[in-house]
Amino acid sequence: MASQIPTFTPPTFPSLTPPGGMTPVFQPVALAPAAANGALPFSPAAPMRRDQVLRILDDFVSMPFAPPSHGQTVDQAVRATGYQGQIDRAQYPHENMTDDVARASFNALSRPGMSAEDARAALNRYFVNQNNSTLNGAAQALNQDARAGVTNSVTNISYGAGAAPGAQSIYRMAREGWGPPPPPAPAGAPGTPQLPDPVQARYENSRNMMTNLANAWGIDPAALSSTDPAVNGPARQRFQQNLLNQAQASAQDPGVQGALQNYQRAEQAYTNNNNSVVVSAGNWGGLLNDMRQDNGNRPLEVGKDFNTNLLVGQNSISVGALDINPQTGAPQVAGYSNADSRVDLYAYGDIQGSSGTSFAAPRVAAVTQAVRLEMPNASAAEVRQRVMQIFTTQGPGAAEAGSNQEQSGNVANYLGQVQWPRQTYVIPGMPAMN
Repeated sequence: MASQIPTFTPPTFPSLTPPGGMTPVFQPVALAPAAANGALPFSPAAPMRRDQVLRILDDFVSMPFAPPSHGQTVDQAVRATGYQGQIDRAQYPHENMTDDVARASFNALSRPGMSAEDARAALNRYFVNQNNSTLNGAAQALNQDARAGVTNSVTNISYGAGAAPGAQSIYRMAREGWGPPPPPAPAGAPGTPQLPDPVQARYENSRNMMTNLANAWGIDPAALSSTDPAVNGPARQRFQQNLLNQAQASAQDPGVQGALQNYQRAEQAYTNNNNSVVVSAGNWGGLLNDMRQDNGNRPLEVGKDFNTNLLVGQNSISVGALDINPQTGAPQVAGYSNADSRVDLYAYGDIQGSSGTSFAAPRVAAVTQAVRLEMPNASAAEVRQRVMQIFTTQGPGAAEAGSNQEQSGNVANYLGQVQWPRQTYVIPGMPAMN
């Protein structure tokens, strides 16, 4: 029989009851008035003040006839909780210069014929500038609200920075290059021009990246593509370990550490004004397992901070993702969810065919904003404690659950599987446990 888990009960605070006998919902909060001098929102001179607002800091760029943007899906995850308060949708302000350098470096690795020295330098530029762009962008957004005097609000961030997300993005691309080439695209009608095949083009780019990096680390690219596990296993292990080492070294670059300190100051200034930050833990929880599967289960070494999402500040709430065990119907930590010991709690990470910690965090952010309405002018630490009490209460015996348990605050987190304490509450939007 499937586990029975009580449904989350929203904290008590003023609410509106719509017509038709629906259950109480979260109180809508009005937009703050525009600046008296007519300044535009996000103007450095006079940023708009948004009190008591749940802010989604994400990518809201969507092409016509394309699936919803990432930010729109995050918005849907917020609404899945029943939250009907004010949402401020803000485009993530990646730092343009560093973001451009990161993109150019990634593209350079996908071109043929790089020298070993140039490939190592391009990889380092990608890691450093990708981290700087993400950290400085988030710092800019939080600083603007801190300067505007925003209070009693929550900012939800669904991005990651650090060694693991950079290593995963490169590895996903490069590993395609040692696989078999895709079948050719079917020919067009006679007399029509043959358009470039995007699948073939991606394979060529992946193979170029794999070859450039293999040569940079003194690895025979042919060994990576070999069908003999005794040949490809050791070669892939060396490739993977070199990638992990460079990702971790780049995260310690003085520029990245400076951007991290800048972000931490911004997060501190924002949360000191009775605001909260909710950050998705990251979707790189399966990276090392994927690597070991590719190399024949050979060992890999990473430092203790490898999985750390640098956007999780001192006062942030870090949220991992749950999915549903198909055999038991019980919740479990999703395989992709970051196994960082700093994850505070987990929430359901699936919505409308998409899954990720990006869609778990906004469910928690919705409750965090509700708590802020319940506890006006509470500190970030007080709100964080209340949110964690709502979601999970550590029951008797949880501390003896096993050696794979990680403790963070009063929430029991398990790296392999969830062994729920006796009193557990889950966010609305999770499927019924029956």
